[in-house]
Amino acid sequence: MTPIQKELPIGVFDSGIGGLSVLSVLAQEFPEEDFIYVGDSANNPVGNRPIEEIEGIATKIAEFLVAQPVKLIVIACNTFSVVALDKLSKQFDVPIVGMAQGIHDALRIKVKQKRKGPLGIMATVATINSHKHMDAVHTLKPHVKVVEQGCKDLAACIEEGHLDDAVLRHCAKEYVQPLVEANVEVAILGCTHYPLVEPILRELAKEQICFVDPAWETSDAVGAILYGEDLEQTSGRKGSIQVCVTSHADRVTSIVQDIFKDTSLTAKLITL
Repeated sequence: MTPIQKELPIGVFDSGIGGLSVLSVLAQEFPEEDFIYVGDSANNPVGNRPIEEIEGIATKIAEFLVAQPVKLIVIACNTFSVVALDKLSKQFDVPIVGMAQGIHDALRIKVKQKRKGPLGIMATVATINSHKHMDAVHTLKPHVKVVEQGCKDLAACIEEGHLDDAVLRHCAKEYVQPLVEANVEVAILGCTHYPLVEPILRELAKEQICFVDPAWETSDAVGAILYGEDLEQTSGRKGSIQVCVTSHADRVTSIVQDIFKDTSLTAKLITL
């Protein structure tokens, strides 16, 4: 890999603000890397759309990032990863990493903390309907019972900026309560929007459930490519973060500044 290519940024994208939870982890794990984040909030939510439509939206975002250019793309969205990862990997030459499922971390927590009961999966309707999390769990541990919980409106609620209010609590309770009633003690957050409100989810579950953020497993996959393909930044300087959105730039700016504790960060409005 040439020095010029190593210095290119890493592209990260989601259907809105959810992927900022992944970007936050990546920025912590790879502090020397530059990042360009694209949140296609104008098309949010995507989790309830037809597969062909989801693929089309993901392709447009990837085309934008490849044109920057970037050295690596991280799909910081479970729905895009489930539906469009294979198509994008075939279409573009740049390495593309989809969201990890968080299954290894979840199973490890169940054993280490001696948490009994089924393993919960909270995700969008599209992700739940793919059953990829459940299938992956049963490949590793066939005896583990899995409770799938589709969350039709939760990502959209978070996208609208409801991060800690009565609107969020009312919306999220509909999806958390069935997991509590099913005696779930470990649940995977299968949508990148959900870690942004994890404290509220824990509150609604009365601390019964340990929620697992797959961003950390995703970060491991990114590191494997960066170091395995000699793509890592070696300048020794602190990396930069550029945030681009397709709508509501002012609202996203406030959220970005809160997540990264940096008032100099702003969201730039773009058209795909």
